[in-house]
Amino acid sequence: MESRTLDACGVRGSLAAVVLMALAAGFSARAGDDAKGGEAPPALKPHLLAQRGDARFRHSGNVTSLVPLPDGKRALSTSRDGWARLWDLETGKELRRYGGGGKSLWGLVLLPGGTSFLTSGDDKQVKEWDLETGKLLRAYSGPEKDLFRCAASPDASLIVSAGDEGTVFVWAAGKPEPLHKLAGHSETVYGVAFSPDGKTAASGGKKNQLRLWDAKAGKELRELKGHEEDVHTVVFDAQGDRLLSASGDKSVRCWKVADGTQEWSFTTEESVYTLAWSPDGKSIAVSVSDGSVRILDAATGKEGARIGLAGTPWPAVYGAGGAELLAGICNTLCRYEAAGGKRLFPPPGDEGHLDSIDEIWPLEAGTVLTVEGKRVVRWKGDAPPELALKMEEAPSELCISPDGRQGVELSYGPELKLYDMTTLKLEETVKKEDLGSGEAVRWTTAGLRVLVSSNIERGEDTVEQLEVWSGKLERKLAVLEGDFDDVDVSLISGEGAYVAAVLDGDLLRVWDTASGKLALAAKLPHQEEDAYVRLAYLDGTGTLLAAVEDRLMAWRRPRPRGVPDAAEVKRLEKLLESEEYQERLEGVNGLVALGQGVLPFLTPPEKATDMEVRSRLKQVREQLGFCRAPVEPVGKGENDGLGKALVLPGQVSMLCAHPGGRHFVLLAEKDGRDALWWGEVADEGPRLLQQIEAPGTEPSTRIAFSPDGKFLYVATCDTRYAVFEVK
Repeated sequence: MESRTLDACGVRGSLAAVVLMALAAGFSARAGDDAKGGEAPPALKPHLLAQRGDARFRHSGNVTSLVPLPDGKRALSTSRDGWARLWDLETGKELRRYGGGGKSLWGLVLLPGGTSFLTSGDDKQVKEWDLETGKLLRAYSGPEKDLFRCAASPDASLIVSAGDEGTVFVWAAGKPEPLHKLAGHSETVYGVAFSPDGKTAASGGKKNQLRLWDAKAGKELRELKGHEEDVHTVVFDAQGDRLLSASGDKSVRCWKVADGTQEWSFTTEESVYTLAWSPDGKSIAVSVSDGSVRILDAATGKEGARIGLAGTPWPAVYGAGGAELLAGICNTLCRYEAAGGKRLFPPPGDEGHLDSIDEIWPLEAGTVLTVEGKRVVRWKGDAPPELALKMEEAPSELCISPDGRQGVELSYGPELKLYDMTTLKLEETVKKEDLGSGEAVRWTTAGLRVLVSSNIERGEDTVEQLEVWSGKLERKLAVLEGDFDDVDVSLISGEGAYVAAVLDGDLLRVWDTASGKLALAAKLPHQEEDAYVRLAYLDGTGTLLAAVEDRLMAWRRPRPRGVPDAAEVKRLEKLLESEEYQERLEGVNGLVALGQGVLPFLTPPEKATDMEVRSRLKQVREQLGFCRAPVEPVGKGENDGLGKALVLPGQVSMLCAHPGGRHFVLLAEKDGRDALWWGEVADEGPRLLQQIEAPGTEPSTRIAFSPDGKFLYVATCDTRYAVFEVK
C-alpha cells in the first residue's frame, strides 16, 4: 500500500490517491430536517479574513534554475510550477512572470546583452523571452520528449538542449528547426554547457555518460570516463580549459578539455546536484543533497567551507558579485552570505515553510499547525511561524486529537508514534510487525482506532482482510466482511462506528464496525482508467459525497418508506423473464424504483433457474447497493442508484465537508487552472453556490475547517494559507 497522510479534510498521497472524509456514526436525517418548519437554513458563505505566510521569493513548485542578472539587483528563476519569474533581490518582490504554468521548466540561460533569456522544460521546446516585457520572442522545436537544461554559445549563434530522448539538439539562432541532432547518449541527458569560445559543447546524463562535441559541425569529440553514476551537471570555467561535472556517485570531477584527462576530484557523503563558479573563478559552489553548499578551491578541489542551509538545495549560484549565495530550496529562493553562511532570507526567526503545505490542522482559536515533509510548523496569532517539530521522516499518516493535545503518526508495520502536541515531543512508539500494514488511524469519540490490512490465505488465493484495532493496538475490535484483491484507501469514521474504503479504483464500501458487516456498496462510474475519486461526509445530515472525475453525487438515509406491494414486486420480477427487451428493462427499472424495501421480496439470484434472470436480479441488487443499512441517492438522475450527478467545471482534486452538514468546498479545474468552489447539498442534489476568490494566483493544496466550522483554512502551493470566516 502506498504511503498516505490524513489531514483535516482528506488523505495525502500520489495522484491516484483517494481522499475520504470521516463518516459519522450512522446515516442520519435528510438535509433540512432539523430546520424549523422543514425548511433548509440559509446558505453559508466564506469571506476572506487574512492571508498568512510570506509571498517573497516563492514559487508554487520546486525551484529548478537560478540566474542573477548583471545589475546585481535582480535574479531570474524557473520552477516545476511552469513559470519563470523575475525577482527584486532586495525586497523579494516578484517583478514579472513568464510562461503559462503547468509544464515544469528546468533550463534557464540569460543571453548576451541581458535583454532576453531562454527556458526549456516539459513543453518539449526551448523558448526565448523578452526580459522587460515578458513577451515570447520565439520557440525552438523538434524534440518529442521532455527537455532538461539548455545552453547558448557566447555569441548566441547556437543553442543546445538536453532531454529525455538521449539526444542533444542544436539550433542556429532564430531557426525553429534543429540544425543537428547529436546522438551518442543511450538514455536521458541532464546537463549541457558551451565553452566560452563557442566551439565546444559538453553533455552529461544517465549511465555515467559525459561527452564533448563540436556543436557547429555536429560531431562528437570524445567521451570522458570516470563517473560511476548519472552525471547531473556540466559547466566550463571562464577560460574554457577545464570542465566540471557533478554526479550521483557523490563526486565532482575537474577535466582538462584539451585531452579529456581528469585534473582532480572531490567526493561528498551525498549526491551532488549543481555547480557554480564564483565571479573571480577561484571558488566553486557545490550543492549537495544533505542540505549544504560546499565551497571548493577551484585549483585543487579541496573543501574550504561548508554552509548548512534550511533544506536541500537544487540550484545554488553566486550573486551580488560573489558576496552572496542564492539557493533554490524546494519552492523558495533563499539568500545567504557567501562568507560565513548567515541566512538573509527567510529572515532569522521566521521558520515557515519552504515547500508546499502537506497538511493544515486548525487547533484552538488563533493557532494552526501546518506540515511540510518532516517539518511541523506552528502559527500562533500574528507571531512569525516557528518550527515546532522535525520528524525523522515524512509521516505516512498523521492524526491529531479533537482537543489538539495528542497526535499519532501511523506507518506500515504497523507502527504508531504518539506525540504530545502541546510540547510536540515524541512520547511513545508502538510497533507490531505481525499485524500487517497500517491503513488508517483516527481519534473517535470512542477513543483511538487503527485500521489494519493483512494478507490471508483463502484456498489457493491470497486476499486482503481489514481489521479494526483499539488504541495502541491492544485489542482487535472487528474483522470486516469480505475478501479483496486491492484496498486503495480507507478511513475510520469520526464516531468509530463505520469504516469506509475504495477498492480497485471505483468500488465504494462502508462497514459497520460493531458487527463487521457491509453497510453500503456502490460502484462509482469511471469514465477513464485510473481517474480520481474523492469522497467526503457531511456529519450533520449524514450525507456521503463522491466526486468522480468531473461529477459529484450524494447519498443519504431516506425517510421511512412504505413496504412495497408484494404483488407489484412479483409482476415486475416476472417481466425479467420476458423475451422483449423493453419489458425486461421495465422490470429492472421498476424494481429499482421501488427502492431498498424491495430487497426482502426479491428471489435470491442463486435460486433463479434462468441464467439471464439471475443476471438481471444481480443487476437490480447492484444498482440498489446491496445495502443492509438503506441509503438512497440524493436527487433523480439518469443512472439509477447513483442519483443526480452535478457536472463540475473540471476534474476534482480535493473535496472537503463543512461540519454543519449541508455545505462543502472542492477544488476543480476552470479554464485549465484549479479553482475553489463552495457548494451545498439540497434535496434535489448537490449544487455549487459560488467560486471562492482566494488571494494570490497559486493553486490550493490543502483545505480544512475549524472544528466548529466557523473558519475555512486554504493552504497554497507557495507556502501560505488563507483564512475565511464562514457565515
